[in-house]
Amino acid sequence: MASGSSLTEEDSVIDMSLEPVLVLARLAQISLYPVGSKLYLREGMIRIHTNGIMQPVMRWMSGDSREDLTYLFDPIRKFTEIYRKKTTKAQRSIMKKVVSAAVSGLEKLRETYGSHKIVDHSLAYYQTFLIQCADLKVLVSGVKRSPFLKHKDTESDTDDIPPLELSEKVLPDGKSRASKLIGVWTMDDIQMLSTMIEEARDAEGDDQKVSKLKTIESFLTSKELEIKKAMDTQVRP
Repeated sequence: MASGSSLTEEDSVIDMSLEPVLVLARLAQISLYPVGSKLYLREGMIRIHTNGIMQPVMRWMSGDSREDLTYLFDPIRKFTEIYRKKTTKAQRSIMKKVVSAAVSGLEKLRETYGSHKIVDHSLAYYQTFLIQCADLKVLVSGVKRSPFLKHKDTESDTDDIPPLELSEKVLPDGKSRASKLIGVWTMDDIQMLSTMIEEARDAEGDDQKVSKLKTIESFLTSKELEIKKAMDTQVRP
């Protein structure tokens, strides 16, 4: 951070970099909400705007836009790198359930933004990217197979894998973003999220589903706080 109270040109730019696993988790989460629910992105944060009469007003006041969904591509791409290169078969079997739910979440967003062809095309492309990465048996209409992914990837059977490298962006204090985020997500976290999503999907009655959705939101909010804490580079007195 610049010394004193002055802002550098870099400081003035809104940070829209998003942590990959959190993005997939939020996409999986929105699969549980009704069509019309939308995502909003703000300084590394990604949350859900539920469908309702106040949603357009809240989004207008906050400057939220459907064009912000373009910021999802980079974290989705990075997640596919983690999935394909940094995990074991056993770990992928756990993560695959969250990927599948994220694809369903993108489908909900496509239904929400169906009249906006450019947005729909982008969302369908994200779906295809994830489907091909995880080799899911899901058909996505309107988008050709991604040229950036091979249909089959060499998979490692070893559990002796390196830490997840989420990004190699170097921060002002000289540490990479990856080094700061190591340990934020564990496979137990992913398994817990997968279980919570399944329980919310299978919930009987509105009250039970609302309770399950609140539990997921609380869990992801706590993870978001962990990420923000890990990324906090300010020098405190």
